[in-house]
Amino acid sequence: MSATTFLAALSTAFANGHGKIETSVSGLTGATPLVQLAQIGNTTVTMDDNYAYLTTTQGAANASANGFAAIFGGVAVNWGVVNANSSVGSITFQVPFSVNAFSVVATSNTSAAYPFITTVNNTVATIRTAAVGASIPCNFIAIGQ
Repeated sequence: MSATTFLAALSTAFANGHGKIETSVSGLTGATPLVQLAQIGNTTVTMDDNYAYLTTTQGAANASANGFAAIFGGVAVNWGVVNANSSVGSITFQVPFSVNAFSVVATSNTSAAYPFITTVNNTVATIRTAAVGASIPCNFIAIGQ
């Protein structure tokens, strides 16, 4: 497949506006270095005289009880366990979001705990429960960018 045919097919495939498509590549004859053709999210499309290459990188992650993951498209997820009651409870995100979290959800295995989120920004969220007095463990997951 020629570079022109490859670029036409690639441009058609990503015509919906995802990623950055270069419209022309010069010098793809003879001994050419690897040329970057497109960047689509975490995937890079490159080509030399003979082959096209797709290289995908994954975001950072910490797969622990209180962790985070940066996933494709700029979406980030933080999760963990925090102790909370009717007056105390603060979630500090392992990796702050670049903007406020889109959604933070909390749950608990303790009956009648009813955890709920009261405030959220890009670094912390406030969690409360129906429990008065002793704090109880609450699990949370936060999704944002």
